[in-house]
Amino acid sequence: MCWNSIYLLSKNNVESFLKAISDKQTFYNKMGLNIEVTGPWPAYHIDTLRSEKDAG
Repeated sequence: MCWNSIYLLSKNNVESFLKAISDKQTFYNKMGLNIEVTGPWPAYHIDTLRSEKDAG
């Protein structure tokens, strides 16, 4: 793995995002790089909740 990132998208932007990723996959696959898209994941999956004690 050389890149791991998280994008929180509105439903209106999902299709255009996936199209952009698909275009990049075509380009980078020729160089041996595989792009894998997973999700959707619930918003709490990408964030850590802290207690008031930890936030202080």
